[in-house]
Amino acid sequence: MSCLSSLGSNQLIIIASLVSILISDKFSADDLDILAAFITSVGDLLALKATKLSIEDTKDDSRQQILLLEEQIKRLEDKLK
Repeated sequence: MSCLSSLGSNQLIIIASLVSILISDKFSADDLDILAAFITSVGDLLALKATKLSIEDTKDDSRQQILLLEEQIKRLEDKLK
């Protein structure tokens, strides 16, 4: 999916618009309601997963920073002895 992240915001808007136009021509109003709700649900779940992954990355970074700080403190304590 790295190709999506390389697209600009306007390009993503245009692609989303074109896809929605192509899809809307092929379905009834009831089917479009169901499809829209489904796609919204998928999007919400993807956002939830992305948030969770981001939080985990932040925790890992924080743990790494704590370890580095502990090492620096240990070295300073050793120098003071």
